[in-house]
Amino acid sequence: MNDLTIYPPDSALAKEIGQIIDNLRLNKNITQQDLANELGVTRTTYRQLVGGKAKLENVLGALRILGQQDVVDGFVGHLANQGSYFGSEEPKRMRASSKFKEDDYDSEDNLQRMVRQLNESLDKGSGQGRY
Repeated sequence: MNDLTIYPPDSALAKEIGQIIDNLRLNKNITQQDLANELGVTRTTYRQLVGGKAKLENVLGALRILGQQDVVDGFVGHLANQGSYFGSEEPKRMRASSKFKEDDYDSEDNLQRMVRQLNESLDKGSGQGRY
């Protein structure tokens, strides 16, 4: 990671992902209430997701319902290769080390790839705005 790189705050990124999910919902002509029902949450909780204030499991569920499982797989696909994707194995406990190794942790790259894939999905849809 370049020290001069400026990343948006996590809250801005969460709102961006929420807006992308809402645009995907609109492209599929699904109401907020129908998507909330499918997720097993209230409409208010869905609106919180769109606003960037959601549980990760709801974000993942919304992506799955909206046909974006490949985005989730791209983000955590390595779990399938480890046999732990469906909880078949207890994950090994990991501890933080005193020295951070950038090469060992590329979640920012994965998150940027996920946002890029979501934007590509929007481009294939009705052409509504990009994020």
